[in-house]
Amino acid sequence: MTTKTKAKTETFLEKAIKKLKDNDFKQTKSRIDILNVLSEHDEALSPYQIQDLLKEKGKSYSAITIYRVLETFMNINIIHKVHSINGYMKCGHEHDHAHTLLVCKGCHNVIAIEREEKNTKKVKGFKVEQIVDEVVGLCDTCNEED
Repeated sequence: MTTKTKAKTETFLEKAIKKLKDNDFKQTKSRIDILNVLSEHDEALSPYQIQDLLKEKGKSYSAITIYRVLETFMNINIIHKVHSINGYMKCGHEHDHAHTLLVCKGCHNVIAIEREEKNTKKVKGFKVEQIVDEVVGLCDTCNEED
């Protein structure tokens, strides 16, 4: 792990733990273990990939526990769900803005880019719970391999 990646990881962990505290969530072993796995990976991971990575570290959690922890993390904006690949990735943005996820269908790398927020959360006669904004394609690296 490079120094740059390590510094980025520590920042994510610090912010995530602060968000847990700020939202009155306990720092349970499962939450901290899952945060550590997410912090070590820049790509989106499925709950089962997270489960396998935890097993490699000698930690065992049921799929339902992992899903519940990920749901908590999503609700307090620690992570993003990448719907097109059923994965979850750490969030490196402050959430006072909107973003679009660029998803590579080749390597599953995901890039979040800022975009202008449209007033879509206030639609008369409809309660918006979630806006999914993903663009699926090939990153430069995968595009060159084709």
